[in-house]
Amino acid sequence: MGKSLRRYEEVDVQTTEVPRGFAGSIPPSFFTCKPRNCSLPNASRIVSGQQAPPWPSPSPMGWLSLVADLEVYRHANATNRWNGIETSWLSILLWCDRNSLVCRTGEGDQMYFPTAALGGVCGIGWPAENINVAGYVFYRPKLGIAMSDLKWLHIWDVDDWGALALQWIGPLRVKCLTGVSHSTGPVCAQAGGKQGLWQVAARNAFWTLPKTPMLQLALHRKVGVLPTATLFDIVKACVQNACPALSAQELADIMQKRRASHSVYDEFLAEEGAVDLLEDSERKGAKQVVDDAAKHASSKADFTNEYVSWKKRFCRRQNPRQRQRLPLKRSWRTPRPRSSEGKFSLRSSLWPQ
Repeated sequence: MGKSLRRYEEVDVQTTEVPRGFAGSIPPSFFTCKPRNCSLPNASRIVSGQQAPPWPSPSPMGWLSLVADLEVYRHANATNRWNGIETSWLSILLWCDRNSLVCRTGEGDQMYFPTAALGGVCGIGWPAENINVAGYVFYRPKLGIAMSDLKWLHIWDVDDWGALALQWIGPLRVKCLTGVSHSTGPVCAQAGGKQGLWQVAARNAFWTLPKTPMLQLALHRKVGVLPTATLFDIVKACVQNACPALSAQELADIMQKRRASHSVYDEFLAEEGAVDLLEDSERKGAKQVVDDAAKHASSKADFTNEYVSWKKRFCRRQNPRQRQRLPLKRSWRTPRPRSSEGKFSLRSSLWPQ
């Protein structure tokens, strides 16, 4: 480059004189920009002045929403049910901590473990297999599967899906039930018969769903509740709507599950020294779990208080003879019996002879 010599010459430009009257005929808008609301009426949908825009941001947690939206559109196009997208939010019943198996009615007996609810509009199901140990049937996730064995779960109508409530147990519990030592690892035992997804959710008091989605579920199922109702009243009304033949005692037992329900992460973090076992990348998520638990502690306390008051009224209606009957106080206008000496006697007034 040092030995090369470059020469630059000025390029001839042909200029034309603009007529004097032409400059005044150009409108001022040719040189100035129009306001955004006039030139770009839909700019508010593209540019947001808020700190948190209404569209999903390209974050590690937000990119799943884009995948879920594409899958919902694909399923709607394949089944020609575009109106079902409006109720795709029912997939909130497919969170992985629900401890249940789901299957679509009329598509065989294959059941799936809900592993995720992507974007709140659809879920992914892991196929389950059953094992027989001394006549007892247990379930566990199927091993050695391919990507094609996973199934997209679209809950557009809860009546189209069946579910089975489960309870995770260890090898020692399996030996206690069956009397046989079997190296199956953690398995699932049935916690009830196979029913509809709406009935299984109701018999588990809708797990830990907060008030906002519970109210949306109640309005969707046309349950007679008001928007100003408390979480306890909404859950109780939805349970009675799903299982109208419940007795009063069965309803009380179901509401007790909601009061005692907690996340498996809360139980783990409650152990002493559990946070020290986590890595630095996992402690951030653990802190988020603790913060969320503290945020919802007040709502859970309100639910517990309403449950206790309702339980007291329920017990009084069930056992009216066990109420403690206090002695009726005499009115001050009622003349008290006098003693033989003509004076008021406290003993004679309470226990007249």
